[in-house]
Amino acid sequence: MSYIEVPYIFVGAGLSTLSCVTKLVKSGVKKEDVLILEALDYVGGRIKTTNAKYEIGASWIHDSLDNQVFEYMLENDLIKVHQMDDIANWENTDKVNAFLDDSSKVLIHNGVNVTNHTLLRLEILLEEFEKYVENYFFEEENVDKDPCLRTMFFEYIKDRASKKLFTERNHHQLILLSLLARYVETWHGVSWDCLSAKYAFLHSLGQNILCFGLSNFTRSLAKNIKIEYNTPAMNIKKEKSKYIINNKYCTNNCIISTPLSAVKSINFENNLLSSNMKASLDKVHYGALGKIFIEFDLDFDFHNTRLYHLGNAVMEDQDTIKLILTNPNDFKATTLKHSTQKVSFENVFDWPMLIVNTQRTLGKPVLQVLTQEPVTSFIEKNVEQGNKEFIKPLLKNIQEHLYSKEKINKYKVLDLVVSDWTKNQYQRGSYPACYPGDDPIDITIQSSLQNESSRLKFIGEYTNLEGCGSMNGAWLSGIECAKKLTENI
Repeated sequence: MSYIEVPYIFVGAGLSTLSCVTKLVKSGVKKEDVLILEALDYVGGRIKTTNAKYEIGASWIHDSLDNQVFEYMLENDLIKVHQMDDIANWENTDKVNAFLDDSSKVLIHNGVNVTNHTLLRLEILLEEFEKYVENYFFEEENVDKDPCLRTMFFEYIKDRASKKLFTERNHHQLILLSLLARYVETWHGVSWDCLSAKYAFLHSLGQNILCFGLSNFTRSLAKNIKIEYNTPAMNIKKEKSKYIINNKYCTNNCIISTPLSAVKSINFENNLLSSNMKASLDKVHYGALGKIFIEFDLDFDFHNTRLYHLGNAVMEDQDTIKLILTNPNDFKATTLKHSTQKVSFENVFDWPMLIVNTQRTLGKPVLQVLTQEPVTSFIEKNVEQGNKEFIKPLLKNIQEHLYSKEKINKYKVLDLVVSDWTKNQYQRGSYPACYPGDDPIDITIQSSLQNESSRLKFIGEYTNLEGCGSMNGAWLSGIECAKKLTENI
């Protein structure tokens, strides 16, 4: 049987593939010796910019003090960095427009601004809680423990209440704090009752940079590289020293860069994957970070770039806090029940959400709302594009902080765009998230061992310890793979 033979075949056209190809070409590999098989109809994977300049996927450059994607963009004049009060010129640009984006969050609870509140002191208590979590795992008897963040929060209240630092008077304050502590849900893409407390809190190495037009970057990297779109890899087998994909393509070097959550949809024949790699794949949990874009007809009177919608605590959590404050010694983490709340149209906005005001950066009044599981999959499954009624409960909570009294009854929602990552079988919008008991580096180690022993290699953000879960992690994994591949050229 004859095959289409190419020296290097990549499965997936995401950033890790593009960085690997860029490095290979720079090292002397000819572009015509590279083929990318992409299941969808565009290049970029989880980097996806709509015609309206909305970044449906990745938006931020994190760890800007040490970020090789950022450095590459700067060195090749592919990005223009603005201060947060700049207005970008979107006409005739093929660059990424980027904004320094680390303004403090304005905390909104049921329409009330509770930011830097004299009596509530939520920001101060959040710092204390994060430090409590950090100290907890430094204690020898807790090294092997790994409770969820929700359980850890109640342990924190118990500790402080037993020392009379919290009393029943603090009930409302601590309910709000429980909601603020869940801000990490929009980092990891999972609810706090599923999130490992040990790995919950992340701190960036340098300012975060909010980007628009990231697809300009991925398209520039893919220029003159042959890509077969709408071509998912269904099965991969090995014949002698060659890898055969879909019984059509043949290569010496097969590099898999599909999202980890989609890897298991590929049939790897002849035991191509090690047993340890298979076991590791079976153990991985995933988060799902979703996005909602809301476009308005009137400019906002609010200029801060971030709002934090606190949502509302479930009754189980409110009652647990009350119980602990009444008698701290009666609380036992082992008897704590899981939250029974299921997402519905009636309660979807009870979950905390991060809201990014992109009016100045996009040049039009648009809010970008970040959601976590289980909210993301519910919204992506049940909310149609342009469904303006759906968003009304959220707007009721925040509208007084967007508009002056004169404008509140005048503004209109022009459009609503919802991400669809969890509905896409080839992406699923997921990256690994640490549940209690998960080993965050197991899949990284196993994919590395697989790569060392085979020319069937895996790349992507999950294969690199540095920048894991981010564009930088994907970029670095591709560079590292290219170095391995070119060692034998």
